[in-house]
Amino acid sequence: DVEPDPEPEPEPEPEPTPVVLVFCGPPGSGKSTLCAKLPPNAWCVANQDTIGKNGRRGTRKQCLNAARRALTDPRKPRHVAIDRCGLTDEQRADFLALAVELGARCECVHFDLPREEVFARVRARVDHVGGVEGEGGVRAVKRMLGGKANAPPNKTDGYGKVTRCVNAWEQDNAAAAYASLAPPRVGWMAAGPSAATGEGTEGIRVAAETKNVEETTKKRPGPDAFAVMMGAAKSAASPAKSAAKSSVAKTNPPAAPWARGLVDIAADPGGKEGVAWFDETLVVLTDKYPKARTHYLVLARDTSLAAGPSALRAQHAELVERMATVGRRIAAEKAAKVNGGETIALRAGFHAKPSMPTLHMHLVSSDLRGSGMKTRRHWNTFATDFFKEADDVVAALRARGRVDWDEEEEEAGVAMAKLRCHRCGDGPFAQMPKLFAHLDECKRAL
Repeated sequence: DVEPDPEPEPEPEPEPTPVVLVFCGPPGSGKSTLCAKLPPNAWCVANQDTIGKNGRRGTRKQCLNAARRALTDPRKPRHVAIDRCGLTDEQRADFLALAVELGARCECVHFDLPREEVFARVRARVDHVGGVEGEGGVRAVKRMLGGKANAPPNKTDGYGKVTRCVNAWEQDNAAAAYASLAPPRVGWMAAGPSAATGEGTEGIRVAAETKNVEETTKKRPGPDAFAVMMGAAKSAASPAKSAAKSSVAKTNPPAAPWARGLVDIAADPGGKEGVAWFDETLVVLTDKYPKARTHYLVLARDTSLAAGPSALRAQHAELVERMATVGRRIAAEKAAKVNGGETIALRAGFHAKPSMPTLHMHLVSSDLRGSGMKTRRHWNTFATDFFKEADDVVAALRARGRVDWDEEEEEAGVAMAKLRCHRCGDGPFAQMPKLFAHLDECKRAL
């Protein structure tokens, strides 16, 4: 008798490729609710509302760093969920690029719920970690949803998968699907970028080729690398916008008459009120409405930088360093004359979203008790991460060629931030006088 052939061995289950899961949805749409259902042994959640120091609001860069650490952990790699709004292509692009770089899959969940449902959720919130709650939170969400750059995710952008959720039932299904993923195997990166197989491989390949275009573009003049990457990645869906047109629109924003003060001073500083010093490239002047006992501005006279920090590129790192150095020297000299020779420490930095055209750096003393410090917004633009330290800006320009924050997200964050002591973190305080009373007693050094 002939023995029957043995049963074939079952095909082994494919090893799960790590997933970078990005979201597109406003506050209140269910992003954090989905993340809460992801098992921590398989998933790392990078929540921008809490990733900062002491559990406070953080930055896109901090989320990106957390994602990289989780994916490349040699002992226990995990999938990554990026819990941030991601309403525009730019807000999602860094995480898509990270997945391409490491050979992971980038997928996106689009939270497209009815707006009234989102508003109702935000209105009902109490003690939300990001401060987006109540009627003020609804107003902030409406501003975010009205952003001109908002763009829903598309698979042609390079995502392996895009899941659109229009109700809570679909959100639960998406959460269950991602919660069921097994953790990535240890050493998954040994396979290299080719590990990103299966659905969406073509989109990832296109994005990877775009990354090569970006690296080549850095070697010659032309549009910035981000514009090249996004233009190439979206070419299958629609023609890319003119990079030159985008650049002109961004670097030459229209200025309302009331906002032209700094523009006029930068153009012709001679004899202007408050000007302490100027040369061919910079102007140093006192702030007309000081937010600290010592408050100076340093203006860059280059009109191509009128949009503010968002117009800065790698070649401007030395300019930013010089703005800080010259500004500190002039401001310290002037302050010493007033303070009887006493040396004071000055913070140098930019507002994430400037209120007036012309690139300008603030130099402020740590007291934040100037005659112009009157409102919660005034306080939070200097006492929170909305104030971007000059050293951090220089580091970002040298490492990435541009600043790494989103103006609209920063604006929404500062609008909802509560009043807290910038020294010890106490608060929140209901009113500015109560905050000032605390500051009079606070002994914590900065």
